[in-house]
Amino acid sequence: MNGLILSFFTALLWVFHMFLHTCTRRGKVKESFCAGWCMDAVFSICGTMVSFLLFGYNLLPYLTLRNIVSAVLYLSATALFFLLTPSGFSLFAKKSTPSKEELLLCEYHFNDTISLVRNYILALLFVLPILLTAAEKIPAFPALWGNFSIEDIYGGFC
Repeated sequence: MNGLILSFFTALLWVFHMFLHTCTRRGKVKESFCAGWCMDAVFSICGTMVSFLLFGYNLLPYLTLRNIVSAVLYLSATALFFLLTPSGFSLFAKKSTPSKEELLLCEYHFNDTISLVRNYILALLFVLPILLTAAEKIPAFPALWGNFSIEDIYGGFC
């Protein structure tokens, strides 16, 4: 197996998201958003596990106090980011909230913005393994990578 499995998984996720767009058009907006976010989470976790198994990475050297504190700070910032979403604080306190239609429109715009960023990353994840596999066939390109191997490049991106 090689890094092209990541392109295959990305294509499967793209097909799933195309199916979600049809569900959204049929009026199942909240369900589509929830299913999309859950599938993206499953894709991220499984993709990380596959890349670790495929390229044989070892996590133990990276489990230092500094990295753990950095991860906790990153997760705290992520939680704060999600609390700043249009319905984030209203989940904890009932204050004056906009109408359900306004809230749904805000959620839709927020999801659309985050989905745009996700789509750029997924496009890169789809194209990068294909480009690196093609570049391996050309003798001049591996010399440009220097001391890095293909597995290091895949791992750094994943």
